[in-house]
Amino acid sequence: MTDLAEINKRSISKKIEDRREAAELLKAQFSSLTNRDRAWQDLHRLTQDKSSCVRFIAAYALGSAFSLVPDQDQAWQDLHRLTQDEDSDVRWNAVYALRSVFSLVPDKDQAWQDLVRLIQDEDSNVRWNAAHILESSFSQVPDKDLAWQDLIRLTQDKDGNM
Repeated sequence: MTDLAEINKRSISKKIEDRREAAELLKAQFSSLTNRDRAWQDLHRLTQDKSSCVRFIAAYALGSAFSLVPDQDQAWQDLHRLTQDEDSDVRWNAVYALRSVFSLVPDKDQAWQDLVRLIQDEDSNVRWNAAHILESSFSQVPDKDLAWQDLIRLTQDKDGNM
């Protein structure tokens, strides 16, 4: 197990690989870290990293750690921002994270709006992942009629991956 000081050192490194490793370590070890405030600060910073590779891992780590972070409102804002990332792989992982924490997000209306937007994403993999959130979270969405219409629209998607 890597200690938090080492994770922190890697999270502020100039090397992308060090920051990726910090995000991986936070994903794997967040629940066992004793100073979650400091770990959360590192994870929060990594969700905003200039490297999409780092943000990709940080999005996944955020989903894994969401229930344990000291500031869930900020964690939700970070996840919401990552669903709008310019990199489709980051969006894909943010959708994956949203799937695992949908029941915990403080603003289900915004989460639903994000989901509707992601169902229409240009990347078919993001759309596919978003569709699975509807499947697993249908009972929690605020507007079930709209959710049903989105599911119908997805069945008509011309992309072979859908």
